[in-house]
Amino acid sequence: MSKEFSNIQKLSQDLQKLYFSKEEEIYSDFEIYCKTNEKTHKFKCHKAILSSRSQYFKSLMRSRMKEYQESKITFEDISKENLNTIIQYFYTGKCLITSENAIEILLFSLKYLIEELIDFTVNFVKKNCQVENVVDILKIAQSLNVTQLLDFCYQFICSNFSQIVATPMLFKLNKDNLLRILSRDYVNISEFEIFQALISWGNHAYPYKNQNENFVADKNLEIRNKLSHLFCKLRFIDFTDEELDKAFKTDLIDKEIEKDFLQFKSLYSLKKESPNKLENFQEELEKKGFLIHKSRFFFKSSILSQSNQFHTLKQWMEDDIFFKSMKLGFLASKDGFSSETFHSKCDGKGKTLVLIETTNGYILGGYSSTGWNIQKSNPRKDPKSFLFSFKNSFDTQPLKFDVIDPDSAIYSFIDDGPNWGAPDLKLRHNMQKLWINLGIRFSCPSFVDQSKTLEFLVGNDNEKVKEIEIFFNDSDPVLNENENENENENENENEHEHENEKDDFW
Repeated sequence: MSKEFSNIQKLSQDLQKLYFSKEEEIYSDFEIYCKTNEKTHKFKCHKAILSSRSQYFKSLMRSRMKEYQESKITFEDISKENLNTIIQYFYTGKCLITSENAIEILLFSLKYLIEELIDFTVNFVKKNCQVENVVDILKIAQSLNVTQLLDFCYQFICSNFSQIVATPMLFKLNKDNLLRILSRDYVNISEFEIFQALISWGNHAYPYKNQNENFVADKNLEIRNKLSHLFCKLRFIDFTDEELDKAFKTDLIDKEIEKDFLQFKSLYSLKKESPNKLENFQEELEKKGFLIHKSRFFFKSSILSQSNQFHTLKQWMEDDIFFKSMKLGFLASKDGFSSETFHSKCDGKGKTLVLIETTNGYILGGYSSTGWNIQKSNPRKDPKSFLFSFKNSFDTQPLKFDVIDPDSAIYSFIDDGPNWGAPDLKLRHNMQKLWINLGIRFSCPSFVDQSKTLEFLVGNDNEKVKEIEIFFNDSDPVLNENENENENENENENEHEHENEKDDFW
């Protein structure tokens, strides 16, 4: 019989004494000097502690270099306060990171290979990233080649681009930054607004000072030449006809880009008759580095923030027209969690997408091609409806739950929010609580016990709803709803025809 005894806290306290206590200084065998503003500060340390806590110091001690022989080293690239914080971390495993010292500690940790502190400070910087400082963090991540922080910054910028373009932060981005942003499939702003932001950035980056009689034409020519590499990354396919007309009339877009896009548009309209011509021309555009023919995912969501999430959702919905045209029509944090408000704002809208985020960050939702309407009888047939999970307690990949009883897919009750299957999933109690029971009218994963689907999706019954986003196309809701009902009634007869037409957005 045996029992392991441990007291990590006491160990940490004793090691802390080894560093802080004046009585213990007699045991030190290495000195670290910090030189700042012609002043030098000394820290008495121990070789064994330093080499066990830092790969840099371990290599230093093994190399028998001058610093090892003299038992001292001098740093000039960090303040005495932050160096003291790092040395304390070596002895205690504790480190107080603040918004004032995070970057300098990260720089030092990267340079001197303090792996744990790198991860800790990177996570701290991520959590404290804001629109006002993200570009500055991006520059630091670039200069140090911190890949995980670099990717995070670009994702953050793309998710908040609509806010960034409205501030001077836009002008801190360089041309390479913009190229990387425009090459991504998700930017949280419409494509025409990106075009306008590029013009604003170009005017700031390349001010034209020659005030002659050809000022406008000369300035346009310079902007056109300087920004042509950026304009070819714009997704002109996402412009409306009116926006295209405005953009081409500015005389800022290279004629080759305009010509290629108009040719692509012409071939796209004839894709059924000449599919090979369209595919060949798309390959030519990609060889040129053009993205003018590729749609971007740009509907604004505070719940979804990653391009792969939008891409997955688009594939599940199989409806390019709706995916590109849907707008946010209900936001619980703004409109409230009342089921009556939901029905007043969302009933009769036809195709509807619902995103739900819980207080612990679980993300789930559903889609209905018929939508909800308390004026209609229950249930409503919807063979195209489905449920999904992007983040659940099992930490799986994104999952789609297809409808298995389409005749009873959608229910509308005044006391409930969105309701699929009555209820495989419904928002109840003024839409702040979830009722989940997959496997009745929507599929349940084989690895989940049907009686445990609530725990699978959101952890437990106490989990509350933090945010609800509901999207639909409000341009002609009555026609939208009637068309969807007719489609569902005649789906078997017209399945092939609708499949050919659903992504023809011209």
